[in-house]
Amino acid sequence: MFVEMFLEDGHFAKIFRSDGTLMRTLDLPDPTLGLACLTWSPDSARLACEGWDDAKPERVGLYTVRADGGDLRQLTSPADHRHDQEPQYSADGSQIRYVHSTDEEGELGQLWAINVDGTGNHRLISNPVGWVTAVSPDGALLATKLEGQLALYDTSDFSQPPERHHIPDGFAWSFAWSADGSHLAFMASVVGHPNNAVGTIARDGTGFNILPTGSAPGQIDLIGWLP
Repeated sequence: MFVEMFLEDGHFAKIFRSDGTLMRTLDLPDPTLGLACLTWSPDSARLACEGWDDAKPERVGLYTVRADGGDLRQLTSPADHRHDQEPQYSADGSQIRYVHSTDEEGELGQLWAINVDGTGNHRLISNPVGWVTAVSPDGALLATKLEGQLALYDTSDFSQPPERHHIPDGFAWSFAWSADGSHLAFMASVVGHPNNAVGTIARDGTGFNILPTGSAPGQIDLIGWLP
């Protein structure tokens, strides 16, 4: 299954089967609440969501919802009313990691984690991280953009500094792990490449490479691995 945001006509998402046929459309619980729900729990029973409400700022926060659109739960309600975004479930499904936005201009935030029942909310890293993060399939590594560089954190000990990789004449953004977790692909905005570039790196930090994509038609915004 995969999910597509669909913020119109009283709906917030469409869920499709792997063959591309529509399975169901999820309804918004009320017209002023926005939900971006793109992350599945490991058992595919629930979705983790970024939520916001321009009319009621106290409703900004992290939410989860059942795959049929029911049982909407608000897990966080940040006092500063800044967005909690980019939620990702831990490998065992017991926690959700997310980024609390602190710097819109620099697209930076703080990495937090919370239990799926809404308890135990805590900050994981003292240093800021980029808005976009990606956890390896086994949950051991977290990739993010930090000061324009690709940063890889060991999730078993966030007190340790990340492994950093400088992007020549550019910066990293958008990340995709291979299904077996052996490699990471990422987007790189690089001087001289108007359509962006694709970077790859092995899990152990070797084989760092920037692949220019100047011949690709149109602007590249999303990447993924073939199964």
